[in-house]
Amino acid sequence: MYCVFVYDVSTKRLDRVRGLLAQYMTWVQNSAFEGEVTPSQVREIKSRLMSIIDVDEDSVLIYSVPERKRMAREHLGLIKAEEKHII
Repeated sequence: MYCVFVYDVSTKRLDRVRGLLAQYMTWVQNSAFEGEVTPSQVREIKSRLMSIIDVDEDSVLIYSVPERKRMAREHLGLIKAEEKHII
């Protein structure tokens, strides 16, 4: 499945969240990663995120589609990161 993770977390936890997501997906913008991941990887990411974030302060949004070709993506303005595939 193709996922987009968008997060708003305390600066105290920012590097840990970013580092975790970078292990599975591609950084595309400040606080946004996307990439092809398996359902078991999504479960693992969510579990690991729950051990990092403070649910009373932080927020993580997860958007998923069965495959990237079913998702429309449009970009306006400056490209923050060169798109590449880690997986």
